[in-house]
Order: sequence, then C-alpha cells, then structure tokens
Amino acid sequence: MRLVLLTFFLFPLLVGAVPSVEETKAYLTKVEGYKRNVYYGSPREPHLVGIGHRLTKEEASSGRKSYTDEEIHSMFVRDYTLAIQACRRAFSSFDRHSNAVQLVLIDLAYSVGATGLMGFTKMRAAIDGFDYRR
Repeated sequence: MRLVLLTFFLFPLLVGAVPSVEETKAYLTKVEGYKRNVYYGSPREPHLVGIGHRLTKEEASSGRKSYTDEEIHSMFVRDYTLAIQACRRAFSSFDRHSNAVQLVLIDLAYSVGATGLMGFTKMRAAIDGFDYRR
C-alpha cells in the first residue's frame, strides 16, 4: 500500500513536470552556446544571438550587434514558451514523458520550430507511442 501511495505522489514529479525555464536554459546553453554578440549560423539562419535565438526581422533590422544578459533571458523565455507549445501540439503525450525526453523534444522544437517539428510524422508517432527505439 505504501508503495502505491508513494508512486501516486512521486509519479508527477518524475514524469510530466515540464522542465523549468532555468533547467532548459542550462541544457540549451550547453548545446547551443551563449553569445551576447549577433552571429551568423548559416544562410538559412543568418542572425542569431544568445542561446541560438533567431532574430526577428525587426530585431535584425535594428542594426544592433550585441544584447544584454537580461534581453537574452527575455528572448529565451519567449522561445522556451513557443517550444513548449509546439511540443504539446506535435506530441499528444508530451506531458507524460520524463524530463529527459521532454528536454530533447524542446531542443528539437527550439531548433526546427513548430512547422519543422510537425514534419517528423514517424518520429511523432513513435514518441506518442513511447517507442524510443524507432
């Protein structure tokens, strides 16, 4: 009985609790890096700053070459929110996966965006089926 109660109360802590902004920021900083100055990723993503934030047309046309840590954090929070929303649209099971799986999916959404994420139809089906081997 105790194990059942313990599992009932701990399960939401282990699975389904979306990684925090700070946890995701730390993870993506390791993956993407952190730059205060505008840099160029590739011809498809020419203007980046912070933790891989793609500058909007307005941000890019401002001519600014660097941003403060506070501005980068605000950009990241917006990007994080959009990535979570994209994951929840793409994966009906998103909130039931472990934080580790959620971080990988957030990273993917962060990199390819909502539209790109929807294009991974086989992967989406595998993730929703909790089939991590496919």
